[in-house]
Amino acid sequence: MQLSSLKSITRDNVIFEEATTNQHGHERINIKITGAAAEAAARPLVIASPFRFSFGVQPSLNKSGDVVGYTLPTPLWNHQRGEASEPTQKEFAFYEALKELKHICYQYLDEVYGTDVAESIKFPLVEKEGKAPVLYPRLMYSQKSGYKDTNKDNVIFKNEEKDEWEYNSTKVLKQLKQSHYKLTNMEVTSLKEVSTSINEDNVIFEEQETESKYDIYIEEMKQLLEKREEEKEEEVSDIQLHLQYREIHKFIAQKEAMNLLTKKQKKVLFTTLLSGDDYFSIYLTQRQCCGGFLSTLSAHVSHFGLGYK
Repeated sequence: MQLSSLKSITRDNVIFEEATTNQHGHERINIKITGAAAEAAARPLVIASPFRFSFGVQPSLNKSGDVVGYTLPTPLWNHQRGEASEPTQKEFAFYEALKELKHICYQYLDEVYGTDVAESIKFPLVEKEGKAPVLYPRLMYSQKSGYKDTNKDNVIFKNEEKDEWEYNSTKVLKQLKQSHYKLTNMEVTSLKEVSTSINEDNVIFEEQETESKYDIYIEEMKQLLEKREEEKEEEVSDIQLHLQYREIHKFIAQKEAMNLLTKKQKKVLFTTLLSGDDYFSIYLTQRQCCGGFLSTLSAHVSHFGLGYK
Protein backbone atom coordinates (compact mmCIF):
# COMPACT_ATOMS: atom_id res chain seq x y z
CA MET A 1 0.00 0.00 0.00
CA GLN A 2 1.44 3.34 -1.08
CA LEU A 3 1.41 6.29 1.31
CA SER A 4 0.07 9.63 0.12
CA SER A 5 1.98 12.85 0.65
CA LEU A 6 0.36 15.41 2.94
CA LYS A 7 1.06 18.08 0.33
CA SER A 8 -0.94 16.10 -2.24
CA ILE A 9 -4.19 16.60 -0.31
CA THR A 10 -5.73 19.30 -2.49
CA ARG A 11 -9.12 19.78 -4.11
CA ASP A 12 -7.67 18.82 -7.51
CA ASN A 13 -6.07 15.57 -6.28
CA VAL A 14 -8.76 14.22 -3.93
CA ILE A 15 -11.37 12.08 -5.69
CA PHE A 16 -14.78 11.10 -4.32
CA GLU A 17 -16.28 7.87 -5.70
CA GLU A 18 -19.97 7.34 -6.32
CA ALA A 19 -21.93 6.67 -3.14
CA THR A 20 -22.85 3.05 -2.42
CA THR A 21 -25.90 2.15 -0.31
CA ASN A 22 -25.84 -0.68 2.24
CA GLN A 23 -28.74 -2.85 3.42
CA HIS A 24 -29.68 -0.29 6.08
CA GLY A 25 -30.03 2.52 3.55
CA HIS A 26 -26.84 4.29 4.61
CA GLU A 27 -24.64 5.75 1.89
CA ARG A 28 -20.86 5.42 1.89
CA ILE A 29 -18.42 7.44 -0.22
CA ASN A 30 -14.87 6.16 -0.66
CA ILE A 31 -12.13 8.78 -0.94
CA LYS A 32 -9.13 8.31 -3.24
CA ILE A 33 -6.23 10.44 -4.40
CA THR A 34 -4.35 10.74 -7.67
CA GLY A 35 -0.61 10.23 -7.97
CA ALA A 36 2.06 12.78 -8.71
CA ALA A 37 1.96 12.09 -12.44
CA ALA A 38 -1.09 13.19 -14.39
CA GLU A 39 -1.58 9.72 -15.86
CA ALA A 40 -1.27 7.95 -12.49
CA ALA A 41 -4.32 5.95 -11.44
CA ALA A 42 -6.30 6.93 -8.36
CA ARG A 43 -5.45 4.99 -5.21
CA PRO A 44 -6.79 4.87 -1.61
CA LEU A 45 -5.95 7.93 0.46
CA VAL A 46 -3.49 6.70 3.12
CA ILE A 47 -1.32 9.13 5.07
CA ALA A 48 1.34 8.50 7.72
CA SER A 49 0.52 9.84 11.18
CA PRO A 50 2.97 11.07 13.83
CA PHE A 51 0.95 9.48 16.64
CA ARG A 52 2.81 8.40 19.79
CA PHE A 53 -0.09 7.89 22.19
CA SER A 54 -3.69 6.66 22.26
CA PHE A 55 -6.30 6.66 25.02
CA GLY A 56 -7.19 3.08 24.03
CA VAL A 57 -10.06 1.43 22.19
CA GLN A 58 -13.38 2.77 23.47
CA PRO A 59 -16.94 1.62 22.67
CA SER A 60 -19.36 3.95 20.89
CA LEU A 61 -22.89 3.87 22.33
CA ASN A 62 -26.22 4.82 20.78
CA LYS A 63 -29.03 6.59 22.65
CA SER A 64 -30.20 3.25 24.07
CA GLY A 65 -26.79 2.50 25.54
CA ASP A 66 -25.99 -0.29 23.06
CA VAL A 67 -22.48 -0.69 21.64
CA VAL A 68 -22.55 0.22 17.94
CA GLY A 69 -18.82 0.38 17.23
CA TYR A 70 -15.41 1.26 18.58
CA THR A 71 -13.10 4.28 18.27
CA LEU A 72 -9.42 4.87 19.02
CA PRO A 73 -9.16 8.41 20.52
CA THR A 74 -5.72 9.79 19.72
CA PRO A 75 -4.31 13.27 20.51
CA LEU A 76 -2.51 14.81 17.54
CA TRP A 77 0.44 15.85 19.71
CA ASN A 78 1.76 15.45 23.25
CA HIS A 79 -1.32 15.39 25.50
CA GLN A 80 0.78 15.62 28.68
CA ARG A 81 2.14 19.07 27.92
CA GLY A 82 -1.31 20.58 28.65
CA GLU A 83 -1.72 24.27 27.90
CA ALA A 84 1.98 24.57 27.09
CA SER A 85 1.60 21.89 24.39
CA GLU A 86 3.32 22.83 21.15
CA PRO A 87 3.20 20.49 18.13
CA THR A 88 6.29 19.47 16.24
CA GLN A 89 6.59 20.39 12.57
CA LYS A 90 5.40 16.93 11.47
CA GLU A 91 2.50 16.95 13.94
CA PHE A 92 1.32 20.37 12.80
CA ALA A 93 1.63 19.37 9.12
CA PHE A 94 -0.58 16.33 9.79
CA TYR A 95 -3.10 18.54 11.63
CA GLU A 96 -3.17 21.03 8.72
CA ALA A 97 -3.71 18.15 6.27
CA LEU A 98 -6.71 16.90 8.27
CA LYS A 99 -8.19 20.40 8.36
CA GLU A 100 -7.75 20.70 4.58
CA LEU A 101 -9.35 17.29 4.04
CA LYS A 102 -12.28 18.33 6.23
CA HIS A 103 -12.73 21.47 4.12
CA ILE A 104 -12.54 19.49 0.86
CA CYS A 105 -15.15 16.98 2.10
CA TYR A 106 -17.48 19.81 3.13
CA GLN A 107 -17.13 21.48 -0.28
CA TYR A 108 -17.93 18.25 -2.12
CA LEU A 109 -20.98 17.42 0.01
CA ASP A 110 -22.24 20.98 -0.28
CA GLU A 111 -21.97 20.92 -4.08
CA VAL A 112 -23.48 17.45 -4.59
CA TYR A 113 -25.94 16.99 -1.71
CA GLY A 114 -26.56 20.49 -0.39
CA THR A 115 -25.61 22.52 2.68
CA ASP A 116 -27.88 20.62 5.09
CA VAL A 117 -26.13 17.32 4.36
CA ALA A 118 -22.68 18.91 4.44
CA GLU A 119 -23.29 20.45 7.86
CA SER A 120 -24.80 17.22 9.26
CA ILE A 121 -21.59 15.23 8.72
CA LYS A 122 -19.38 15.30 11.80
CA PHE A 123 -15.65 15.16 11.12
CA PRO A 124 -14.00 12.96 13.82
CA LEU A 125 -11.66 15.70 15.04
CA VAL A 126 -12.43 17.41 18.37
CA GLU A 127 -10.68 20.66 19.24
CA LYS A 128 -10.72 22.37 22.66
CA GLU A 129 -8.95 25.57 23.56
CA GLY A 130 -5.67 25.01 25.40
CA LYS A 131 -5.53 21.28 24.56
CA ALA A 132 -4.19 19.19 21.71
CA PRO A 133 -6.84 18.22 19.10
CA VAL A 134 -8.09 14.64 19.46
CA LEU A 135 -8.86 12.44 16.47
CA TYR A 136 -11.56 9.74 16.88
CA PRO A 137 -10.93 7.19 14.09
CA ARG A 138 -13.40 4.32 13.92
CA LEU A 139 -12.32 0.68 13.93
CA MET A 140 -13.72 -0.98 10.82
CA TYR A 141 -15.63 -4.22 11.13
CA SER A 142 -18.45 -6.11 9.48
CA GLN A 143 -21.77 -6.40 11.36
CA LYS A 144 -22.54 -9.55 9.40
CA SER A 145 -19.30 -11.46 9.87
CA GLY A 146 -18.00 -9.80 13.03
CA TYR A 147 -14.24 -9.47 13.01
CA LYS A 148 -13.54 -12.57 10.92
CA ASP A 149 -12.95 -10.60 7.71
CA THR A 150 -9.17 -10.21 7.87
CA ASN A 151 -9.20 -7.91 4.84
CA LYS A 152 -10.80 -5.21 6.97
CA ASP A 153 -9.07 -5.81 10.26
CA ASN A 154 -5.38 -5.43 9.50
CA VAL A 155 -3.51 -2.68 11.28
CA ILE A 156 -0.77 -1.43 8.97
CA PHE A 157 2.54 0.08 10.13
CA LYS A 158 5.16 1.55 7.82
CA ASN A 159 8.66 2.85 8.52
CA GLU A 160 11.91 3.60 6.74
CA GLU A 161 13.54 0.23 7.37
CA LYS A 162 10.55 -1.97 6.56
CA ASP A 163 8.55 -1.36 3.42
CA GLU A 164 5.33 -2.60 4.97
CA TRP A 165 4.35 -4.63 8.00
CA GLU A 166 0.87 -5.96 8.73
CA TYR A 167 -0.48 -7.24 12.00
CA ASN A 168 -3.62 -9.36 11.77
CA SER A 169 -5.80 -8.08 14.60
CA THR A 170 -8.73 -10.42 13.99
CA LYS A 171 -8.37 -12.33 17.28
CA VAL A 172 -7.80 -9.18 19.32
CA LEU A 173 -10.80 -7.31 17.91
CA LYS A 174 -13.02 -10.39 18.11
CA GLN A 175 -12.24 -10.67 21.84
CA LEU A 176 -12.94 -6.95 22.19
CA LYS A 177 -16.40 -7.25 20.62
CA GLN A 178 -17.42 -10.39 22.49
CA SER A 179 -16.36 -9.32 25.98
CA HIS A 180 -16.73 -5.52 25.88
CA TYR A 181 -13.09 -5.09 26.83
CA LYS A 182 -10.95 -2.10 25.98
CA LEU A 183 -7.28 -1.79 25.15
CA THR A 184 -5.19 -0.14 27.82
CA ASN A 185 -3.50 3.17 26.99
CA MET A 186 -0.64 2.75 24.55
CA GLU A 187 2.60 4.75 24.53
CA VAL A 188 4.45 4.31 21.26
CA THR A 189 8.09 5.41 21.10
CA SER A 190 8.74 4.47 17.49
CA LEU A 191 7.09 2.68 14.60
CA LYS A 192 10.02 0.28 14.55
CA GLU A 193 9.29 -0.69 18.15
CA VAL A 194 5.60 -1.15 17.34
CA SER A 195 6.26 -3.49 14.45
CA THR A 196 8.31 -5.84 16.63
CA SER A 197 6.42 -5.67 19.93
CA ILE A 198 2.72 -5.96 19.08
CA ASN A 199 1.52 -9.53 19.11
CA GLU A 200 -1.25 -11.58 20.66
CA ASP A 201 0.75 -12.13 23.86
CA ASN A 202 1.70 -8.48 24.41
CA VAL A 203 -1.68 -6.82 23.86
CA ILE A 204 -3.31 -6.37 27.28
CA PHE A 205 -7.04 -6.10 27.96
CA GLU A 206 -8.70 -4.76 31.08
CA GLU A 207 -12.34 -5.18 32.05
CA GLN A 208 -14.60 -2.27 31.14
CA GLU A 209 -18.24 -2.02 32.12
CA THR A 210 -20.52 -0.62 29.44
CA GLU A 211 -22.36 2.20 31.16
CA SER A 212 -25.78 2.40 29.55
CA LYS A 213 -28.49 4.58 31.08
CA TYR A 214 -29.88 1.43 32.73
CA ASP A 215 -26.49 0.53 34.25
CA ILE A 216 -26.04 4.07 35.61
CA TYR A 217 -29.54 4.03 37.14
CA ILE A 218 -28.90 0.68 38.84
CA GLU A 219 -25.56 1.95 40.21
CA GLU A 220 -27.20 5.09 41.62
CA MET A 221 -29.93 3.02 43.30
CA LYS A 222 -27.30 0.68 44.75
CA GLN A 223 -25.35 3.61 46.24
CA LEU A 224 -28.55 5.08 47.71
CA LEU A 225 -29.53 1.79 49.35
CA GLU A 226 -26.02 1.35 50.77
CA LYS A 227 -26.14 4.85 52.25
CA ARG A 228 -29.52 4.19 53.86
CA GLU A 229 -28.27 0.89 55.22
CA GLU A 230 -25.30 2.68 56.82
CA GLU A 231 -27.61 5.18 58.51
CA LYS A 232 -29.85 2.38 59.69
CA GLU A 233 -26.92 0.56 61.29
CA GLU A 234 -25.81 3.63 63.30
CA GLU A 235 -25.83 2.45 66.93
CA VAL A 236 -27.27 4.96 69.39
CA SER A 237 -25.25 5.52 72.57
CA ASP A 238 -26.45 6.30 76.12
CA ILE A 239 -25.17 9.88 75.87
CA GLN A 240 -27.76 12.59 75.24
CA LEU A 241 -26.84 16.04 73.91
CA HIS A 242 -28.75 19.11 75.15
CA LEU A 243 -28.36 22.35 73.23
CA GLN A 244 -29.97 25.64 74.25
CA TYR A 245 -32.20 27.31 71.68
CA ARG A 246 -29.99 30.41 71.35
CA GLU A 247 -27.03 28.19 70.43
CA ILE A 248 -28.81 26.41 67.56
CA HIS A 249 -28.05 29.17 65.03
CA LYS A 250 -24.34 29.01 65.91
CA PHE A 251 -24.40 25.24 65.52
CA ILE A 252 -26.14 25.32 62.11
CA ALA A 253 -23.59 27.85 60.84
CA GLN A 254 -20.77 25.34 61.43
CA LYS A 255 -20.63 23.08 58.37
CA GLU A 256 -18.09 20.73 59.98
CA ALA A 257 -20.40 19.97 62.91
CA MET A 258 -23.54 19.72 60.74
CA ASN A 259 -21.88 17.14 58.48
CA LEU A 260 -21.43 14.85 61.50
CA LEU A 261 -25.18 14.70 62.20
CA THR A 262 -27.37 11.96 60.76
CA LYS A 263 -30.41 12.88 58.67
CA LYS A 264 -32.69 11.98 61.57
CA GLN A 265 -30.77 14.28 63.94
CA LYS A 266 -30.88 17.14 61.43
CA LYS A 267 -34.65 16.76 61.15
CA VAL A 268 -35.03 17.03 64.95
CA LEU A 269 -32.71 20.07 64.96
CA PHE A 270 -34.72 22.04 62.40
CA THR A 271 -38.02 21.00 63.98
CA THR A 272 -36.78 22.42 67.30
CA LEU A 273 -35.66 25.62 65.59
CA LEU A 274 -39.03 26.18 63.92
CA SER A 275 -41.10 25.28 66.99
CA GLY A 276 -39.13 27.61 69.31
CA ASP A 277 -38.53 24.96 72.00
CA ASP A 278 -36.05 25.87 74.75
CA TYR A 279 -33.78 22.88 74.17
CA PHE A 280 -32.62 20.69 71.31
CA SER A 281 -32.02 17.12 72.57
CA ILE A 282 -30.71 14.08 70.70
CA TYR A 283 -28.97 10.82 71.59
CA LEU A 284 -25.51 10.66 70.03
CA THR A 285 -24.45 7.68 67.96
CA GLN A 286 -21.49 5.50 68.88
CA ARG A 287 -19.55 6.99 65.96
CA GLN A 288 -20.16 10.54 67.20
CA CYS A 289 -19.02 9.68 70.72
CA CYS A 290 -15.80 8.04 69.54
CA GLY A 291 -15.08 10.57 66.79
CA GLY A 292 -14.36 14.27 66.91
CA PHE A 293 -17.96 15.46 67.13
CA LEU A 294 -17.80 16.72 70.74
CA SER A 295 -14.51 18.57 70.20
CA THR A 296 -15.99 20.20 67.09
CA LEU A 297 -19.08 21.15 69.08
CA SER A 298 -17.15 22.71 71.97
CA ALA A 299 -15.12 24.84 69.57
CA HIS A 300 -18.20 26.64 68.25
CA VAL A 301 -20.96 26.34 70.87
CA SER A 302 -20.48 27.75 74.37
CA HIS A 303 -23.53 26.27 76.16
CA PHE A 304 -24.40 22.61 75.76
CA GLY A 305 -24.97 19.73 78.12
CA LEU A 306 -24.56 15.98 78.15
CA GLY A 307 -26.83 13.52 79.90
CA TYR A 308 -27.11 9.76 80.29
CA LYS A 309 -29.96 7.32 80.17
